[in-house]
Amino acid sequence: MLRFVTALFILLSFSGCGDDKKPTAPPHVDPVQDREYPYVEITSPAQGARLPYGAVRITVYATDDTGIQVVYTIVDGVTKSADRSAPYICSPIIARGGHRICAQAYDLVGKLSWDCIDITVY
Repeated sequence: MLRFVTALFILLSFSGCGDDKKPTAPPHVDPVQDREYPYVEITSPAQGARLPYGAVRITVYATDDTGIQVVYTIVDGVTKSADRSAPYICSPIIARGGHRICAQAYDLVGKLSWDCIDITVY
């Protein structure tokens, strides 16, 4: 387990993604009072973008009435970052070809919303 955690730390440290901010304990939120799902949107790159090979800067906007617990940035089904505070930015190296980028946002009671786009790297 220690090798896995160390490898994950090294991977996130050098991937241009991840949260270097220390997470704070979320305030108590009554799930009955939380009626809203978080809002999440990939603000860049744009849907259908054609980008040169290299680090692709992915920017995500997320908000919720109770607060955001975590935002995951996912490329082709592989989680590239888990950010616990804004700004939600990740810059992974993405191989040439077509790719699906998704962002998942969880609010403080665990409600989930997501947004996905398709891009091409040439």
